[in-house]
Amino acid sequence: FAGNETSAMTVANTILLLAMHPHVQEKLVDEIRLQCGAEGEQSIGYETLNRLTYMELVLKESLRLLPIAAVVGRRTTAEVDLGQYRLPADIDIVIDIFDIHRNPAYWGSDADRFRPERFEGLRHDPFALLPFSAGSRNCVGLRYAWISMKIMLLKVLRS
Repeated sequence: FAGNETSAMTVANTILLLAMHPHVQEKLVDEIRLQCGAEGEQSIGYETLNRLTYMELVLKESLRLLPIAAVVGRRTTAEVDLGQYRLPADIDIVIDIFDIHRNPAYWGSDADRFRPERFEGLRHDPFALLPFSAGSRNCVGLRYAWISMKIMLLKVLRS
């Protein structure tokens, strides 16, 4: 999944969700105008991108609802107890990210609803949001992906 396609697809999904939720789009455009000014008014640096806090909430919620990689494969290296099951070593397993991202136990009764504000001040289980996987095998391009997605979304919404 390495490459720009995953970031571009995430931005496309986010634009779709924004079109379906104009109040969220309006709030995001207001943040962009406040932090960045009008198109061509100022160059955008890393510090400016970091101030786009609502944009980060919107992208997280988009990645939660519409993950680019809906499943991820892993291989057990030792016996693992998983609930009432014991998994042997050296077997392939599939982790259903789509289901985890919509699980009401993690995200509440409105887990299927697009609501970026759910991430405000939220300290969630680190394995409940897995758009870039997690642990030692997470996406090596994570930081690049966040920057590129913010820039793409900024360019579209700022014009």
